[in-house]
Amino acid sequence: MSFPDRETVLTFIRENPDATTKQEIARGLKVKGRERQTLRAILKDLEADGTLTKTGKRAWAQTDMPPPTCIVRFELTDENGDLIARAFGKEGAYGPDLIFDGYSGKSRGPAPGVGDQGLARVKQSDGIWTARLMKLFEARDEERPVTGVYINTARGGRIKPASRKVKYELHVREADRNGAEDGDLVLARPYPQRGYGPVRAEIMEVLGRQEDPRAASLLAIAAHDIPTAFPDGVVHAAQTAKPADVPRTDLRETPLITIDPADARDHDDAVFAEALEDGFRVIVAIADVAAFVTPDSVLDREALKRGNSTSFPDRVVPMLPFELSADACSLKEGQDRHCMAVEIKFDASGTKRSHKFMRAIMRSAGALSYEEAQPAVDGDPTARAAALLDPVLRPLWNTYAALSKAREKRGPLELDLPERKVEIAKDGTVAGIRTKERFDAHKLIEELMIQANVCAAEELER
Repeated sequence: MSFPDRETVLTFIRENPDATTKQEIARGLKVKGRERQTLRAILKDLEADGTLTKTGKRAWAQTDMPPPTCIVRFELTDENGDLIARAFGKEGAYGPDLIFDGYSGKSRGPAPGVGDQGLARVKQSDGIWTARLMKLFEARDEERPVTGVYINTARGGRIKPASRKVKYELHVREADRNGAEDGDLVLARPYPQRGYGPVRAEIMEVLGRQEDPRAASLLAIAAHDIPTAFPDGVVHAAQTAKPADVPRTDLRETPLITIDPADARDHDDAVFAEALEDGFRVIVAIADVAAFVTPDSVLDREALKRGNSTSFPDRVVPMLPFELSADACSLKEGQDRHCMAVEIKFDASGTKRSHKFMRAIMRSAGALSYEEAQPAVDGDPTARAAALLDPVLRPLWNTYAALSKAREKRGPLELDLPERKVEIAKDGTVAGIRTKERFDAHKLIEELMIQANVCAAEELER
């Protein structure tokens, strides 16, 4: 039998998974001269019958075993919220499921999502395969959908991109115009580019007229590359997210309330106060998002990619899917919600004496607007606010009065700057721009949030 033979090559690859290229295999087997031609033929035969899979131009791995360093493709999010990848070669995905385990070493980069590919280090431990990214491959700019303004010219259609990252105009043939007219805001798909020359595109959707006030938000979103859609895996993770099972203090009988702008889409924080014999007891609660968004989960990585929710006059682009941002993590009136709370005790002069943090479960006793809470305290309550006046609102205002005196003694920097609000009519036009009224209700909530943050800082220092 000539050397090398099929079994010798397979045994070497099985025992030396780090040796994936023809050169490494030849070196390990000490193959020289014409024997290299035999090795090449064996590798091609093993690839042809599916025993090996090609992972590079001159690299192979056993079909059921990815090499230590390989290209991976992220395919789905499992029931635990883990992002799952598989090794990816010339013939597509192969090998076992790989749990995404962050970036390798000091490497850092954007969080991957379903459909992304990257170069990763793969390892197995106790039967569990993991992939640590070395580099995430981003889709080429010319393959991404582009938002821009369609311009009709004598030489055909053009799209002026809204994003500053797209440095070229797109050319649109009549057959690809999809009904767009001069000045329309459009979403277009560039065709694959071959060589040099103009980049052609097909208009996928007409979003509106350039002069439509609602188009300003879309242009700003495109110009700053703000992601608006969530990958299917992230939406699924949000829909199936369960809060962390930890001991919680039951605050459902405590009448915590939310006070927000009248047009608030969600409720992030709630407050409560009561008078003590020698001072005040305050509870400030915020939605316990961390109970749902655990470290390095698919939701956590998506939130990291966005950084924050972005508000526009006519819409909000949330950091987390609706199922969390506006539902499970919104402190809705009359519904049980998980929260992080701090109980703070002040003396009669408004000086803090103690604080205690707790993970809790609460049920908001009322969702009031600033414009509803302030008149109630001033003597003109709505029916809903009247029910909360004595048990909640008056104690809150009495506590705020004491805290304001203590604040004056500290002499902090005051930046009581006017805030403008753009009012949008039902047809999307700008109805006006007005200065928001500023009530004591605003200052009360701000002061209690500052006090809660002081407590958090002291807790971290301790």
